[in-house]
Amino acid sequence: KTTLVQRLLQKLKQDEGDKGVEVAGFYTEEVRDAAGQRAGFDVVRLGGGSADLPPRVALARVGAEPPKVGKYSVDLQKFEDYVLPSIEPPPPPPPKRRRRHELPENARLCCRLGADAGEQEVLVTLLPDEPAAAAPIA
Repeated sequence: KTTLVQRLLQKLKQDEGDKGVEVAGFYTEEVRDAAGQRAGFDVVRLGGGSADLPPRVALARVGAEPPKVGKYSVDLQKFEDYVLPSIEPPPPPPPKRRRRHELPENARLCCRLGADAGEQEVLVTLLPDEPAAAAPIA
């Protein structure tokens, strides 16, 4: 699974460029000791969270301290401080300026107000099959 995520990220960067796709989240990567035996797992952060945090931290190592997953002691505080912020949804973008549409009661006259330039335009529909005529209002 980790290899799949790493290859996907590599392909995205190759196809879209470093700034082409915004990625947030994390994956775990195994850590091996000098003898080549698995010693634990680091968590690697992908975007999200604070930019002041390092890109990876030790998450689990062989040990007896609870909480444990198999033979690994898991550092829950690091998980909460480091991993959870990386998967929080980003703040919403600022609201876009919207155009206001008013539809009169008879649905033959439609007034559109442009918020950005204070423009006002009236659309008059003559018949359902005919194109609408537009004229600026002074």
